[in-house]
Amino acid sequence: MKMDTHGVEIVNVKCDASAATITDNGYCFRIGVTWASITHFVGVNGYRGFQMKFNHDQATDGYMYNQKTAGFFGLTGATYYPADNPVKTTITNNMIFNNILIRNAPYGIYFYNSDLHGHKISNCKFDRLTEALYYRHGLNNHIIERCVFTRNTADIINGVGGTTGTNHTIRYCTFNGATKSIDYTAASGHTGLTIYNNTITGTVDLTGATGTIFRNNIYKTLTGSATSSNNIDIDDIVTADYFTDYASNNYRLKSTATLAIDGGFDLNLTPDIAGTSVPQGNGPDIGAYEYMDGTTTSIPIQRNQQQGIRIYPNPTTGIVNIRFNSLHGNAYQPEWLRVTDLFGRQLFQKPVDSFNETRTEIDLSGFSKGIYIVYLGDQVKEKLVLK
Repeated sequence: MKMDTHGVEIVNVKCDASAATITDNGYCFRIGVTWASITHFVGVNGYRGFQMKFNHDQATDGYMYNQKTAGFFGLTGATYYPADNPVKTTITNNMIFNNILIRNAPYGIYFYNSDLHGHKISNCKFDRLTEALYYRHGLNNHIIERCVFTRNTADIINGVGGTTGTNHTIRYCTFNGATKSIDYTAASGHTGLTIYNNTITGTVDLTGATGTIFRNNIYKTLTGSATSSNNIDIDDIVTADYFTDYASNNYRLKSTATLAIDGGFDLNLTPDIAGTSVPQGNGPDIGAYEYMDGTTTSIPIQRNQQQGIRIYPNPTTGIVNIRFNSLHGNAYQPEWLRVTDLFGRQLFQKPVDSFNETRTEIDLSGFSKGIYIVYLGDQVKEKLVLK
């Protein structure tokens, strides 16, 4: 699918570029215009899942998987001009990636050209990739926030580009599954890197970066120089005292995480990776999650009356069914399914990632009895009782 009209909005779409039909320059989606947006999308297979080439484009609420090279591939606009583009923009700036799952590809997002600046990557999950974010060149002013990087095998964020970049910000993310989580080594020459409030189980290599600030992180190993404060080395703590389930990559803080709770440097950043406002106590916490002690008052729950979506049984003893009967004339609408407690702490998340499914099932039997909130993108906000 190629988008060649400026300002176009695409909603509820799937592309399956099977191996039998795709070429080595093929893609599921290609945005070659400015101010375009695609929402609620799935891209399966193909050489490149998604190619973005111009200013202010936005991709939200999607699932990309099984691409041959990359889930997303960024190029400068100089290589492609649609017929209706009078300005002939040559720099791809200010793209937004939000709430996207990228899985099973060599690269999650591959920034190819040297002028791909000002991008924001928020609330995304990068799962079972070789490298999640790869910067072929340094690039400037990128924000990576509230993302989950899990089960990736090489450098999770590889900032070793061929040209010097400036002002990357990595905040409120979790990293697991690879030996090296963040890589800005000798070739990068990066300046102005800020790494705040992350939980990092691999190494952080900053030997090629200058002017780096490293604060409020729980990390494994740090190499290179940085202005560093209010961090915790995982090797210096008992993980069972600090995390809900470290072995299962659940890095929510426990009440016994004494050095982390209220132990952060005040950076005036909010919310945390789960959407919890910061601070909850006398100061910000260290790591990707802000601890909540459960003393907040009850909040009102509004039930969405959208027809065609059912959540049952409710109350439940553990197994919950989410059924889709009819969404916008049977158009598929992929969403993230989330479950939170009454304090807004996210306890469960999964993508609704198959066109042919009309029902998905989740198991909450391991949760404590009580009241929870189920979110399905912007379609459902409903109270669920676990008995």
